[in-house]
Amino acid sequence: MSTPYQELLDFDVATLSAKLHSREISPVELTEAYLGRIEQTDKSIRAYITVTDTLARKAAKKAEAEIAAGKWRGPFHGVPIALKDLVYTKNILTTGGSKILAEFKPDHDATVWTRLARAGSVLLGKLNLHEFAYGITSSNPHWGIVRNPYGLDRIPGGSSGGSAAAIVAGGPPALPRPLSPLSTAEREAMARSERLLTATAIPDLREALRLARQLADAHPDSKEAQYLAGAAAYRNSRWPEAAAYFRRGGPPGDDHPELLFYMAVAFYEVGDQPGAASALKRSLPNLQKTPFVESYVKRILGQ
Repeated sequence: MSTPYQELLDFDVATLSAKLHSREISPVELTEAYLGRIEQTDKSIRAYITVTDTLARKAAKKAEAEIAAGKWRGPFHGVPIALKDLVYTKNILTTGGSKILAEFKPDHDATVWTRLARAGSVLLGKLNLHEFAYGITSSNPHWGIVRNPYGLDRIPGGSSGGSAAAIVAGGPPALPRPLSPLSTAEREAMARSERLLTATAIPDLREALRLARQLADAHPDSKEAQYLAGAAAYRNSRWPEAAAYFRRGGPPGDDHPELLFYMAVAFYEVGDQPGAASALKRSLPNLQKTPFVESYVKRILGQ
């Protein structure tokens, strides 16, 4: 039974790999879905300089036969990919986004493509970019201006604008979402919020929470930002908000007993007794016992 076209385009690499390995989907149907999507969208966004459809179909059939025979090469086997057009690919046009290399076909592969090909990846094509990767707009006068799929009147950034536009438009698949990095300014704001929370004089709890909220909302996938916001909300007795930030960040490690205790209290105050008990039990072995802590031990664990 084939998987719906759009659903195939929504899977990230990790999910596709598992489904290919189990033969729930085939490299051939997956490759055809991506090539179909490229044909639908690329006249508008110009993400590709070269589409290697013939080579992709050949590689997909080979991957399908190998997987069926039990010759699994690993997590990229049968997964469609595309390469920025700076990456050397033997006998495939590689322009660097410049008209100077309009007919250049390397006589060897770059290491990255050698390894991906060995891993069984399926090459969809070569992606557009700012000329020689020297710029941030990807408005390429030689191979087409790369458009932002979210708004064709906007740029996708650069120099890898074709790569970004292709992923947003539905091909090639994205890697599982990485943690978004905190900038230097944001880390300074985080440190300031922590100082405000732990001030030995009169802590500015409201300002600490304001800063922590900004960081947590800007970086929903950053555990440390969520934990800081959870702690700041806890210190302001904003229990639903604290519980929400801790849930978003996930359980802290046992080496953070104070955070686990904050989480336990927030969960208790919003009525999540099982969650409160679980967090509190994990915090107790390394947590300094105070009358305040003991009061919540009695309330949550009945001890």
